[in-house]
Amino acid sequence: SVNKIFDIKGNDGEYILRLNEEADKNIEYQKEKWCLDKVLSLGIPTAKVVNIGVEQNLPYMIQEKITGINGQFCNSTDKLAIWNNLGKYAKKYHQVKQIEHQAVRQNEFHKNWQARLAYNIKELNEKDSLLKQAVLTTKEQQLSRIALKRLKNKVFQVGLVHGDLCPRNVIYSKTAIYLLDWGTAEINVVPHVEIGILLMSEEAKGEAFTNFLAGLEISKTEYDSMLPDIKLLNYLHRLDKYRWAETYDIQHIERYEKKVRDTFEKLGD
Repeated sequence: SVNKIFDIKGNDGEYILRLNEEADKNIEYQKEKWCLDKVLSLGIPTAKVVNIGVEQNLPYMIQEKITGINGQFCNSTDKLAIWNNLGKYAKKYHQVKQIEHQAVRQNEFHKNWQARLAYNIKELNEKDSLLKQAVLTTKEQQLSRIALKRLKNKVFQVGLVHGDLCPRNVIYSKTAIYLLDWGTAEINVVPHVEIGILLMSEEAKGEAFTNFLAGLEISKTEYDSMLPDIKLLNYLHRLDKYRWAETYDIQHIERYEKKVRDTFEKLGD
């Protein structure tokens, strides 16, 4: 949906070439390469990067092609195995505390999750466009500030978050389950944000979600105790995406407004 993808067959092997017309995607490819190299060192199967760079103003990434089936086309039994493995992988890469690439870190909009929290609390003011667009009432805005301020005194672990776990980002083979596409990766609260993004995307439901938690080694009791904080962090996530869309004058911003509204309403569930 964001890259032009080419399947390349050469004399010495098969490769995947990814191109993007946006110049800033070079930083994203640098981030992806760092993440791919890091998770490989942790023993997590993924695609090896051959090269990244910019050619004729087009950022590109070349990866070795992995032979197998895209996870979205697997049967239900194999998909359950995929989700369990994704949980096991997440438990490993959540131990990574920072993306050690200077250019990537310099281009982060927020220094850390606490800075993201402080920024979004500050934006809930009398000039807030969420009030003007009737996404939130004045009372709901006040309740939002109170709720988010509760996170300020919380002590969370931070680590690497993939941010888009789903079968379509997996290649399933007879020898391994490969996790791909680290374009949305970031350092954030773990495991809360990884779980929360799954809840918002609804990629894993029922037994699939249970298998993911089992891979993470999180019991139902632990999950239930984490859920209020997960919902608050989801709300923070949606608020921040809305502020980004507003800042960069993204089209169809009403989609972001709806997501803010949906996560706010889930705070009371």
